[in-house]
Amino acid sequence: MGLSIFTKILSSSSQPASYGNKTFSETLILCPPSQMVFHWSDSFETCESLKALMEDDETYRNELKTCEKALDQLKFIPVWIKTPKKIHQTSMYDLYEEHILHQENLFGSLDPFCPYEISFLSGMGPFRRLSITECLSESTHREFILLFLMKGKVKAGDFRLKIKSKILMEYGDQYSKAGLIELLQLTTDGIVISMNSDFYTREYSALKSMRLLINSRILLPVKNKNLDEVSAHLSQYAYHLFYSSSKEDAVEFNLSDFVMESRHDFSGQKKIPLFVSYEKISQTNSIGAKILKDFVLQTKKMILSQYNQNTDSKKAA
Repeated sequence: MGLSIFTKILSSSSQPASYGNKTFSETLILCPPSQMVFHWSDSFETCESLKALMEDDETYRNELKTCEKALDQLKFIPVWIKTPKKIHQTSMYDLYEEHILHQENLFGSLDPFCPYEISFLSGMGPFRRLSITECLSESTHREFILLFLMKGKVKAGDFRLKIKSKILMEYGDQYSKAGLIELLQLTTDGIVISMNSDFYTREYSALKSMRLLINSRILLPVKNKNLDEVSAHLSQYAYHLFYSSSKEDAVEFNLSDFVMESRHDFSGQKKIPLFVSYEKISQTNSIGAKILKDFVLQTKKMILSQYNQNTDSKKAA
């Protein structure tokens, strides 16, 4: 099940492919090929703009209904979950809805990450031992999220840019050890990184501090540039975006500076997402923190402005 409805809603059919139109496509690429992107669901403001557009356009409303009907077909796929106390009978639709809306305690008591005996044939089995999250598809889960955003069942977060990059982490006695971790997001309040869960459970809790090396200086030339110019500049860093080995770019953290984010890892790679604020970053690298935050705020202003302009033009069409 694809995201065709949302792509259609946000795509432009009458203008050339420039950033004036890409704010209406599924993703706006700020660093090709996809190292830095923005999707309309990554901002409360763009979600609200899209809701307003759908209220005024019957074509988009019908497309949304078509998508909703497609997801409704999952109501006809039964699921039985066997626990020591009872057998829960539900549907695939309900599993997605419960996972998205309640996350930790599905149907009041079920842990989505805990293995259960699950059957898709009958309450008598055959059963297979797996977790509820293993029953879910990432693409379908995302489509539910987008649908629930439009229907107001879930709230969109603050503006964020999604990143695909790896940066250097140093830790241990006098920072004698090093490894690569993923940089996932730049938000208006801070950054989100991701580390291997095995490292997190074995070594992270024993650390007193760690430091990240983030090359924020690559963002300096894009100050006051438009979105096309930002993309053109960042494209030269596509495969080493924000990577640095220079101590000049180091940011030191205490473990208490990080906040674990609640997010299911569909990749199965056992990653732990951690958020750290610009306020914490600024304590050891105030210049780097300011560069990162200013870039996000500048980009947000440009994207929302362009998005609203294109929304208004579609309403007037």
